[in-house]
Amino acid sequence: MLWPLAFTSQVLTLLLSRRGLCLGFLAVMALLTNMGWLRPPLSDDIRNFHLPLLGCAAQGLTASAVLYRPRAFICLSPGALMLVLIAVGAIVVWRKPERFQVAAGLLLCGVLGCLASIVFNHPELVEQLDRQHEQRRQLVSLMGSTAAPPVRITDTPRVEQAADEAPPGALLQSLVYLRTHGLLALWLPVLACLLSTKGPLHRRLGYLGLWCLAGVLFAGGVSSRRLSAEWQWEQAVQADRRGAVEAAERHARAALERFPELARLERTWALLGKLDYRQGRSSPAARCFCAFQMAHNKKLRQAIGEIDDLMRELGTRDSALSTQHSALRSLLADLESELGFNLFHQEHFQGAENAWCRALERDPAQVFRRLFVATLRARVDHDDPEAIAAVVDPLLDRLTGDRTLRAALLAMLGDSYFRAGQFSKARARYEESMDTYNLPKRVNYRAQRGLVGM
Repeated sequence: MLWPLAFTSQVLTLLLSRRGLCLGFLAVMALLTNMGWLRPPLSDDIRNFHLPLLGCAAQGLTASAVLYRPRAFICLSPGALMLVLIAVGAIVVWRKPERFQVAAGLLLCGVLGCLASIVFNHPELVEQLDRQHEQRRQLVSLMGSTAAPPVRITDTPRVEQAADEAPPGALLQSLVYLRTHGLLALWLPVLACLLSTKGPLHRRLGYLGLWCLAGVLFAGGVSSRRLSAEWQWEQAVQADRRGAVEAAERHARAALERFPELARLERTWALLGKLDYRQGRSSPAARCFCAFQMAHNKKLRQAIGEIDDLMRELGTRDSALSTQHSALRSLLADLESELGFNLFHQEHFQGAENAWCRALERDPAQVFRRLFVATLRARVDHDDPEAIAAVVDPLLDRLTGDRTLRAALLAMLGDSYFRAGQFSKARARYEESMDTYNLPKRVNYRAQRGLVGM
């Protein structure tokens, strides 16, 4: 009858032994690896299994395929690399627990390489994240102007202030969306190296320094193409400011050769178009630059017409070309969305809805623009709350990380059902909103008002 105690004693002995503690550390690293490392403003967190190690263009993917569901598991990804290193470390620790510092050093190298890949090798994804950030801000503004009394979204957004501080297209812009899991996964191997290495402090620091140097070299190898391309791009920008058009064009072409994913960015089309326009070329980039200038001068309809004509010409001439440069479709959708907001503020509600629907047709991947249409219908259409719920409900599951916005949308649905006289459904929506976001000091005012009114 004493076998349970003996079994428990053996398990505790194994767990608290050096081998057990080392394996436990590797299990924690595997858990951190499996968590989301990038935090989009609207979509759910992105795990590093879904990010190509060398960039989306190297795997033939687009940023939309990484940002929106369903996401594919990628073999050559930072997450897969970390799992391989964790498995190697587990084999080392199981055979020789006293060599745990080798496993910790390998993980340190792997984390540095993975962070370099996530931070530097995904400029198109970062541009899409910035676009989501702007969509969230527009949606909050739209909901605040349609609610009576105005909706109060008081909780701190996921990336609101930090994203405003970094300029668009910055090399380190992705740090805005990086979760703390990545930094924790970096510091844990550092502490493990220091604590598991035998000898005085200077020897431990020297051992850690060697592994850090190896990790920096590995990170440099992973991100060298993007870093060299950014250096060429900065030279192109400086040459453009000096008026050296040929030098700027030469550096810009060199940047695109070293990292082809830059060709999908809006800033690339703007600079190349500016250079072609100065030299009198009638290229697609030059026409895109003219559209940028029209949009800057608030001539949105002319800019939309110019980009639309360009997209049709590119599709007729070479369908692969128009598919490759997704920046044009995203730009056209952004212009349509901005036109919709202008019409909304002018109280041309039908025109605003039509513009937002066209934006969805231009770029179907930007699914959260459907919430613009739903919010507008919640204001002007009081007879069909089911149609509004049919648009909002499929997107609520994707807003798992933004409970404030999710609660505000649920309260908006409650208001729609309340105005339509469907009080039982309105109460269910209000209660769901309160369950999503209700804190002692910052209550969900909109849902609470609806429940008290009932």
